[in-house]
Amino acid sequence: GNAASGGWAGFAFPVLKRPIGHYANVVTRPAARIALTIDGNTAHSTGWWWSHAGAFYFGGALYKDESDNNKLKYNAGRELSSRGSRNPCKVDMCLQNANWCDLDCQVEDHAWNIITNNKAFLTAGIGLQSWKGRMELSKFEAHDVGLAVEALASGFWIHNMLVVCRTGEKFEMPDGSHPNRISGNGFKWYDTSQAHIVSSATFRNCGR
Repeated sequence: GNAASGGWAGFAFPVLKRPIGHYANVVTRPAARIALTIDGNTAHSTGWWWSHAGAFYFGGALYKDESDNNKLKYNAGRELSSRGSRNPCKVDMCLQNANWCDLDCQVEDHAWNIITNNKAFLTAGIGLQSWKGRMELSKFEAHDVGLAVEALASGFWIHNMLVVCRTGEKFEMPDGSHPNRISGNGFKWYDTSQAHIVSSATFRNCGR
């Protein structure tokens, strides 16, 4: 377990389309691989620089810009190109065919990044936000947040979640802040044609 405080996001997980550094010549797509252990972490007092910034933020892209001498660049916001696509799979499409690296795997090979026992609090923005990627979110807690979870990609399973949008504690805000802009909501998904499962979730003092 780790703790993060401050900044525009507590923990940021950008999409990495291709390996970099000593592994630059390896034919694989990291964005399609299943995440390692993300368990028992806490983020607080963060996520207020941008309305879509999360204490746990799964978005943006880290990539080499071919138009700029392969310079390594980072886009922290929403990445609309293919380099911003995160599709975890049980198989490595690159190993099956190098020309298939940018393709999503078959439905039967879909996988989910598993995020367990994490907590966000005192977050003006979002407790956990994801632009891309199937995710299983288990035992997540969010307290005194603007929004607990924002799923901007289909395929979330949220289980055993506790959200207390307002605990009753007094907000200590920086000068010039606007507490009335921190809405205090539970769960938001993006647009139509999405499917999510939310089970055994508790929401308290939300929607104010």
